[in-house]
Amino acid sequence: MHDFNMINERVVQARALVKKHEKTSWKSLSESSKKSYQATVNLCRDKYKGEMILLLQDQDCNRSYYRHLAAAKYYAIMKMKALLNTLDNQRKAVGKECIEDLIRKIEYMMTLIEIIHQKNLYLQIKSIPIKSESRIKRGGARSKRDSMIGQPDDWQMQMLAAAEGELKLMIALQIATGCRPSELKAGIMIEPQIAKSVKLTIKGAKITAKSGQEAREIIISSSHPLYDFLANSAGEAILRSTPKAYGNKFTRLALRLNIRGVSPYTLRHCFASDLKKQRVDKESIARALGHASERSQSRYGRASNGKSAQGIHIGQAARCIKSRSQACLSKQTQKTNNPDGKFK
Repeated sequence: MHDFNMINERVVQARALVKKHEKTSWKSLSESSKKSYQATVNLCRDKYKGEMILLLQDQDCNRSYYRHLAAAKYYAIMKMKALLNTLDNQRKAVGKECIEDLIRKIEYMMTLIEIIHQKNLYLQIKSIPIKSESRIKRGGARSKRDSMIGQPDDWQMQMLAAAEGELKLMIALQIATGCRPSELKAGIMIEPQIAKSVKLTIKGAKITAKSGQEAREIIISSSHPLYDFLANSAGEAILRSTPKAYGNKFTRLALRLNIRGVSPYTLRHCFASDLKKQRVDKESIARALGHASERSQSRYGRASNGKSAQGIHIGQAARCIKSRSQACLSKQTQKTNNPDGKFK
């Protein structure tokens, strides 16, 4: 039996915990994240009969562990909030045994949250890889830009050599142009030129009134390692499957070669890194990646991870590239002339 003073103390602690997390953790939580957390809770209810701790123990993957950890925390706080509301509504109307049952459930949720907060110790017990301190602070999964770090120097050529048919051509085009998978779906025109070069015309994606390039050109000269292959693949190359299906094929091929953590977007970051290594100017890099502003290219690749960009020449694009200062001035002008933020 619980002592009355102890019950009040635990209830006060539970309320403080709920208030703290409502102000910080989920102040700006998106609806899609809430749906994802709820799906994890439903999985726990079906597979583990509601025991969230069993869900956390049954993980062999760092990434899924942290996702389930966040869902468990969200579930515990929301459940505890509901229990406190029930306690407030029924405290006078129900008997002592019912209150004790509610208190036991609240204490269980508080214990679950304490376990979640001790996740580093818990991970060591479970022998699951622990995120580095920098990753814990950022709170995110490994970025696509970081996925090229630690890979073999020739991993792109390994992928190309092992691929066949359409997959081989799509990988070659991404290596040569740094295009998006959705741009492969839109189609890339491959045109051999008289002066021993190949012109690749890319139909842009992610185009709005002020961002993106409707079309851009990349010129591949004879010194590029993929020149012969692309010159023999003249015509319009179109991805027949969906970008998602292409990504799945790409990942499966990489795993077969023991290359882990890469995706088609990794090739885009590698392309940007190679250009930065060669000290290509920011405007040209933005044009090559299909951006309308210099600012966007800063999020792609790093010079320290780049290799040779030999044989790549950046052609024309549909729009002029805005410099950082022009982009900032444009935003300030828009706010002054159009306070509601709508495009006119």
